[in-house]
Amino acid sequence: MQFRPLAVALPRVITALVGGTPAAVPERYAQSSSVKLVLLGIPQVLLIGQYEEFVPRSFAEAYVRAAARADDRANLIVVPNVGHFEIASPRVVTWPRVAAVIRSLPDGKLPLGITTPTRAATACGA
Repeated sequence: MQFRPLAVALPRVITALVGGTPAAVPERYAQSSSVKLVLLGIPQVLLIGQYEEFVPRSFAEAYVRAAARADDRANLIVVPNVGHFEIASPRVVTWPRVAAVIRSLPDGKLPLGITTPTRAATACGA
């Protein structure tokens, strides 16, 4: 299997997942747009790896800004030294921090992360 740059492969994955292009099925894109569906009314934490290759960090930052505009509570935590798949692996050294973030959510506590909509900060230690 030959490696394809993500700029080429990712749109194909999204088109297959949603079942068509934005021009062909615009309602599906609208129904699956996290930014358009903001205001969940519950604390949210977005965990993204420092070396994320599938979801651009700018997308996560845009979501946090949209949530703030809608008076929703959302923080972004950038986990150092991991990518898209490693962030969810209990075998990676950063897992205790990821697990702690997940465990904090039922109490309504938001761990540190991006705290203002315009200033990005990272907060995560192994």
